[in-house]
Amino acid sequence: MKFLECKHYDKIVYDKNRDLPWAKLFTALLAPTKDLVYSEFSDQTKALLHHLWLMAIVWKNRIPADWITKDKLNLKLKPNLNPLLDCGFVRWIDGNGSVVLDPIQESLVRDRDARNKNSFLRTTTEAPREKAKSEVLVESFVLTEKHYAWGKENAPSVPLDVELEAWKDRMRTSGYKTNAGPVRNAQSAFYTACRNAERWGTYTGGKTAAPRVIASAPRVHE
Repeated sequence: MKFLECKHYDKIVYDKNRDLPWAKLFTALLAPTKDLVYSEFSDQTKALLHHLWLMAIVWKNRIPADWITKDKLNLKLKPNLNPLLDCGFVRWIDGNGSVVLDPIQESLVRDRDARNKNSFLRTTTEAPREKAKSEVLVESFVLTEKHYAWGKENAPSVPLDVELEAWKDRMRTSGYKTNAGPVRNAQSAFYTACRNAERWGTYTGGKTAAPRVIASAPRVHE
């Protein structure tokens, strides 16, 4: 049987010598510069992490695998551990406390950085970590009024809501990479996709907008 272990257990447990039914959190979590990876998580992933922290208190940081369900974690959606596993906020262990990697994790984690033994965030290779950060940026990207305003001016034929879902599907298929590499700025990557859709006439049957014709001034006959 395997168990889920939370990285920050020693920081959130109130008193290791007493069974107290609560955890302690710090306002520093609100600071984006405190932990860049945490600040880039989607709201759904943050909520899952907080519920796992509470469950870790109940199980003394050895949460049984069969307890990682939406019902037992009091969630509305099926928990997706991948972002947390990829970034090291949680990890699977066996009954002896040894790390257990599933096939996906084995393909992501190749070697350990001996200089950062105390940090789960730096124990994965750079490529998996970069992919995880790109995934968070893409999946958490949502449209706001400024994006719709930009679309009307720069890609008027592109329905942004439809293109957003299509773009996210393409990102998932490509491993969250564009031709330029891993996504580092979701807004810029999405804007590029919209410009391409406008240029290629994706939503106008392959027809691009007709160029504007500037009428020449009438000739004056002398």
